[in-house]
Amino acid sequence: KVFGAELSKGAAEAGKRAGLDIRSGELMKAGFQDRAFDFVRSNHSFEHIPNPDSVLQEMKRILKDDGYLFIGIPNLSSAWGRIFGRYWWNFGLPVHTMNYTESGIIEILKRNGFSVKKVHHNSDWSGFTGSVQIAMNARRGKRRSDGKFIENRVIRMPFHYLSKLMDVLHKGDCIEVIAQK
Repeated sequence: KVFGAELSKGAAEAGKRAGLDIRSGELMKAGFQDRAFDFVRSNHSFEHIPNPDSVLQEMKRILKDDGYLFIGIPNLSSAWGRIFGRYWWNFGLPVHTMNYTESGIIEILKRNGFSVKKVHHNSDWSGFTGSVQIAMNARRGKRRSDGKFIENRVIRMPFHYLSKLMDVLHKGDCIEVIAQK
């Protein structure tokens, strides 16, 4: 069975209509039982959380003793993050309240009693093309999201493969971490 906590009331209701037990609101207030889950997943949501230690302790509380945690987050020390700096697509201020490096997320997980089992980089074209779009828009005085460069399919292809090379080199835009309680 699938359970979840979702900030968006509309998304929580859609999950409920699909037969899932989705609770509207923050994980900290969802009221899940101790050691109820084999697996907890936070994919591109952890960087939005201003209190990572508290949330990790809650995740640890609701995980079974041998349970696994998956966290997918942007990688601040990625190749594109270093090249584009404040124009990096995944930087995401102000909605990303925290930004992480591979070593940083590993340290936070260990500090909260998790054992890191695997770190994988998983990126695509958007880190590069989105960053170029943001940099172009900044120079032109346009909104960050304006423009078609990021949507150009011809441009996407080579940068998708280049981003996959960055993943192999552990410099990809996105990190996926599997940890165990």
